[in-house]
Amino acid sequence: MWSKEVDPDLLGKYEIGKLKCFIGDEKSVGCKKKCFFCQYSWKNYFVSRRKIKAYTSGYNEYEDFFLSLDWEKATKGYAVTAMDGVTERSRFLVNKGMTNEEIVGHIKKVYELPTDKYYRVKVYQIIGYSWEGKEVAELEELKTILKKADKMRKTHKIRIYFHFTHFTPMQLTPMYFLEFNTINFHRELKENWIVYEGKNIIAKVSQYSSSIILAFEELFVERGMEKDYKLMVNILLSRKYRNLPWYKKVKVHKQYFPHILREQEKITVNYLISPYNYLKTSEFLKNKLKGMGKDL
Repeated sequence: MWSKEVDPDLLGKYEIGKLKCFIGDEKSVGCKKKCFFCQYSWKNYFVSRRKIKAYTSGYNEYEDFFLSLDWEKATKGYAVTAMDGVTERSRFLVNKGMTNEEIVGHIKKVYELPTDKYYRVKVYQIIGYSWEGKEVAELEELKTILKKADKMRKTHKIRIYFHFTHFTPMQLTPMYFLEFNTINFHRELKENWIVYEGKNIIAKVSQYSSSIILAFEELFVERGMEKDYKLMVNILLSRKYRNLPWYKKVKVHKQYFPHILREQEKITVNYLISPYNYLKTSEFLKNKLKGMGKDL
């Protein structure tokens, strides 16, 4: 058991134990899907209060995966779900395989429900994986999906808000070794703020989608070593850096922290041990990823 008084710098090795009890009305902890980018999924053993086929998360089961989205929830404020890949290829590469046709089919399920209700969905999307270029920000596949799903005689009010985050390689995940993509996808997305506007469906990019700079700074937390600490503090917390435009900040990162941005030789996490042996497959998953996307 770790104690801050005994080991304040986390120099020892610790095993994360399985959940022994829930807090209040908490429904589940962890996730069994194991998407390759997801730190929460890989460091938390999935435990649920009840036997459920579809994954729903946390205290109030607020989030789920897109193919298990309950459209009834979309009439009560927002329903929150996730695709985490704007192209079919990206979704399959990150172990979140959903075909475009499956997504179209699931959207069409809303037409089985009443037409007098207002359906609102917030969809989390990850953009900026290492293999993605500027063209993915044009969202052509998403537009095609929505156009196909919109072709129905019934008239429904469906509003979809895509919340984009820039991909950040995270500790304890198979994708931790990947190179960081330095394209400013948030800026590119501004050209496609209205993703689709049709008879039944209006889809927009959320104004709260995160920027590349936030992703950069999160990466420093994930990959920064003790030798980087002083330089990080001196640069990243300086007023001069904070006042720079985003593109000059990117130049600073490339100049002073290239070793953090580039592909990692190995995963260097020595203070946590997986309680269910998934981390032992890291090299296998790394090779699988590269095998699926030979142009990475």
